[in-house]
Amino acid sequence: MCEQIPGPEAFQIVADLFKQMGDLSRVRIFWLLCHCEECVINISSLMEMSSPAVSHHLKQLK
Repeated sequence: MCEQIPGPEAFQIVADLFKQMGDLSRVRIFWLLCHCEECVINISSLMEMSSPAVSHHLKQLK
């Protein structure tokens, strides 16, 4: 079974994903986008954040 362990690259991808999702705002935006399609203006209103802040988080999630 130990010979089936993926290489370090696979674990790095997962670690990077967890790092991005470690931000509360990004998790909230991700949740919202999983449930409906919204533009930055609507997301910023729903999240009570500025549009530039939402855009920044979306860029990180991309």
